[in-house]
Amino acid sequence: MIGVFDSGLGGLLVLNDLAKDYPEQQFLFHPDRKNAPFGNRLDDELQAIFKENLTYFKKRGCQDLLVACNTLCSTIDFSTYTDIRIHDIIEKTVNTVDVDKRAHILLLATAKTIEKGRYERLLKARGYNNITALALPLLATLIEEYASEETVYDYLKLMFKDIKDVDAVILGCTHYPAVKEQIKAFFPVKIFDSNNLQYSFLSNDKKGAVYLDLPKDEGLLHFLDHHLDIPYQFK
Repeated sequence: MIGVFDSGLGGLLVLNDLAKDYPEQQFLFHPDRKNAPFGNRLDDELQAIFKENLTYFKKRGCQDLLVACNTLCSTIDFSTYTDIRIHDIIEKTVNTVDVDKRAHILLLATAKTIEKGRYERLLKARGYNNITALALPLLATLIEEYASEETVYDYLKLMFKDIKDVDAVILGCTHYPAVKEQIKAFFPVKIFDSNNLQYSFLSNDKKGAVYLDLPKDEGLLHFLDHHLDIPYQFK
């Protein structure tokens, strides 16, 4: 079984594509919504949060863990964990960027992801040097709270007011594809995110299934109706 972990609902968008790309695999999605948003947490807090949730996935027999959280992937060195195979989305996301090297790239992410600078280092290593990194501290929370399209639009309009001449956008948080169309209204350019990435999983389930381990509420079911088009069951 493959675990998919995030601070909240953003990981569901990654999971939706994974289940289509790997139909024979079993996925267990478990978010830590009580500690969200991760982007405003201290490093020590993030380490503790990750270790606690890693134990959860190991107890359920997961052979692989996809950390669908850019904040954790920018903060934690996963190479120190050897008893479960951990998949990191940042480098894979950067490797999908395919625009002119002179392009002005707008990186949108949490404050912690921006602070750590991993996206920028990897982009510069690939020859992209014209990068504007913009933190959107409230966007993940607005998505978690099922904010209206109007509320999200007003927030984005405020945050984007000084950004001009963008050639490409990277969504450096797995929540942000939930509002990709609204972002595209401001920047009608190529947008790169952490969805539709390719992985090499150890798990060999042979019988696909998607399990969601999170409490149901009306807002969640509405979110699932809008963003998931795969069969799933609550665990």
